[in-house]
Amino acid sequence: MSAPNTVLLSLVERACNTETGFEDERTTAISDIAQQVSERRLALLDLVVALQGPLTSPEKEAREHGTRLLGQVLTRARDRLNQGELHTLAEFLAARLRDWPCVGAASAACRALLQPPPPPPPPAAATAATSEEGTGPLAVAVAAAVVPLRDDSAIVVMTAAAEMLRTAQSFRQEERSALLQLLLELAAPGSRWAALAAAASPGRRAGGAGAAGAAGAAAAAAGAAGVEASPQPAQALAPDLLLDAFLGAADGEKDPRCLLLAFQAVQALCAMYHAPGADAAPLRALADELVDWASAYFPIAFNPPPPRPGAGAGAGAQPPQHISRAQLAAALEGALGASPFLAAAALPLMLEKLSSTYRCVWVWVRVWVWV
Repeated sequence: MSAPNTVLLSLVERACNTETGFEDERTTAISDIAQQVSERRLALLDLVVALQGPLTSPEKEAREHGTRLLGQVLTRARDRLNQGELHTLAEFLAARLRDWPCVGAASAACRALLQPPPPPPPPAAATAATSEEGTGPLAVAVAAAVVPLRDDSAIVVMTAAAEMLRTAQSFRQEERSALLQLLLELAAPGSRWAALAAAASPGRRAGGAGAAGAAGAAAAAAGAAGVEASPQPAQALAPDLLLDAFLGAADGEKDPRCLLLAFQAVQALCAMYHAPGADAAPLRALADELVDWASAYFPIAFNPPPPRPGAGAGAGAQPPQHISRAQLAAALEGALGASPFLAAAALPLMLEKLSSTYRCVWVWVRVWVWV
């Protein structure tokens, strides 16, 4: 790893410029850096060294721009990065997650990092691409398999995400939404990371095979996705890491955009703990607390605010007026009926509310199926 040259430092300075009116110049610099990394003309570690200034700057905007730059590089050059480089990015992004001005940008970058690599192309497609393009960058990109993220790299991100989720209520709505979206990525049904989180409970399985069970579940999920599992041993995770972090993030939530994500997260977490090979003990232990949280919103009483004057399609994704009461109600009902462990606490709630709203009938039926 060499000292960053003046050209690279100049590019990084433009990419992280905090002055107003330089958006186009900043975008161009980010695109140029990402292209250089993608074409292997710039080593990722050299970029990381060059970013030390912006990422440790007292200006929160500079740190945020530096984090966005890492995210753009990851998005555009993901198929060219090896496992060591991906791990370096995981460590840097985990550190950025813990820096509150960077939470939104770091969460988006972490979601890109956690995305499973695409399956390798069929041999015929790779051969055709090579014959047509020779040995150029396109042929190499098509013919070569994208390396997967290692389990220990994902655990670095998972641990930082859980830490920040527990304090999410101190953040703005944008950051809370970003963290919940990251949680949904980590707990996505059938994903390697969900298998890793739900099975990472040392000593809970028969014969003391907790760590082996975690590795086995993650390997099975990796195999099902056509990805080679990481050979590195993963550190042990607390069995309730994501569920406990979620309860901290969702406690007292009032914004409909975050609530919609939170109700979806309950369903994803329940599916995660009910997956084959998962340790369901954390969900069983925290089921009453989960129902207590969800029951505070039942039945949904939400009237979307009127559209703001001049707010068009570009005003932002899913503003409150674009979320309906029906969406929230359906997501909450799905959450309350997502696991048989929730039934014992949810059933009395349904019986109490049965005469007040017809929606209780549907939830009651779903809960009754589990009883």
